[in-house]
Amino acid sequence: GTQVTDAKMLIKGTLKSFTGRHSINAPCETAYVVNGPVKAAEYTLTLTYRAYPWPQLRTGVYHFAAQLDATGHVTGWKLN
Repeated sequence: GTQVTDAKMLIKGTLKSFTGRHSINAPCETAYVVNGPVKAAEYTLTLTYRAYPWPQLRTGVYHFAAQLDATGHVTGWKLN
């Protein structure tokens, strides 16, 4: 198909709360074609949280980059 040139997108979602030291599932949304070949893909995850007993908000930002095979398909994700 044709090359996508406006693939930058912003997806915001909020998970109200979850228990510390436990994992939760979050919905994943993709643009255009699921499992289509790409040149690069990156995600940024921003967490805003309170650490008990301190009332101030803290923020953690994590960047993930796709690991691609020779055909441009995502084979894994690497934390940068």
